[in-house]
Amino acid sequence: MNTDDLPAQRAADSQRQAAALALLEQHAAQNPVLAQILGDIDTLHMEQRLTASGLRAESATAQRDAMFDAAYAETERRVRAACGPRRCSCGHTVSRHSLEFTEDARIPCTMSGCRCGDLTLDQRSPR
Repeated sequence: MNTDDLPAQRAADSQRQAAALALLEQHAAQNPVLAQILGDIDTLHMEQRLTASGLRAESATAQRDAMFDAAYAETERRVRAACGPRRCSCGHTVSRHSLEFTEDARIPCTMSGCRCGDLTLDQRSPR
């Protein structure tokens, strides 16, 4: 690509973006439900373009993430309701483990020097 064309390309991209946003604004003004839905979308973390196929892919990812987060929240709720502050088999409390899953859905201990790679509730731990 010729770098001399970059300012012209940027200007054209900006014009397309402005036109697309103006059209979307028109539709949102005519349809309050659409406006609300657009406000709920977190585009910062979207990896796909806003095309039909991109929206399908993002929707599938969002649905998967929502189910995963709901399952995690329910598991945490049940543990706390039934057991109070339980300990992992490494000896540290549940709260000392990461608040985020690893890529392979493990919850490692965050205590320095602990080699526990996944939260495993110790059935013998005191309540």
